[in-house]
Amino acid sequence: MDGAPADYLRVDYLLRGMSVPAGDHTIEFRFEPHSYVIGNTITVIASLLGWLLVIGAVVVEVRKKGQPEISKTA
Repeated sequence: MDGAPADYLRVDYLLRGMSVPAGDHTIEFRFEPHSYVIGNTITVIASLLGWLLVIGAVVVEVRKKGQPEISKTA
């Protein structure tokens, strides 16, 4: 609450409750477990590698089509 950690209560399965004094306050709930951050980082890296592989394959194919074929006749 207002940038500082505060205790909250589990109201039911999805909802959380908090005792808030009178006045204007900012309440922010964050979901930032370490496993989520690690998983998100791995997902971003894997996606970038996948896109780099696709782009590399397209570049190789375009370069192959631009070169004349060498015919082997004996």
